[in-house]
Amino acid sequence: MTYPDTGFLVSLYLNDANGEAATRYVERYGGPLLLSPLTRIEMANAFRLWEFRKLLTAANVRSVLRDIAEDTASGFLNETSVAWSDLLTTAERLSARYTPKTGNRTLDILHVAAAKALGIDTFLTFDKRQGVLATKAGLTAPLPAADL
Repeated sequence: MTYPDTGFLVSLYLNDANGEAATRYVERYGGPLLLSPLTRIEMANAFRLWEFRKLLTAANVRSVLRDIAEDTASGFLNETSVAWSDLLTTAERLSARYTPKTGNRTLDILHVAAAKALGIDTFLTFDKRQGVLATKAGLTAPLPAADL
């Protein structure tokens, strides 16, 4: 199973600057892609933020959320729960060990910790720092990361 971070999924569903790379990855490797509760809420909030910024309409947001619901129902997105106590313990360890060197943000650490807590080995991100953290945490991060 593969854990996509929120940025990967936003790129896949909205075809932003990294949309082509996200689509190529899915065309080549397929799914399913894991969808954590953290990713679901962060992604929905990102779409609503795009609406706030007038980059999407309310109808666009409803449409993309419907697409995600359909992809979840079809099994392309595999929604799973995570034990929050395990995730937070792992996140604290990752933060203490790597943030002073890598400069990761909390949500980035939480996504990597979720992948670790769920026993995932492949992590999809376009975020350079998050990719470095994922690799240091023992995950494979196969995508080229965008420069910060």
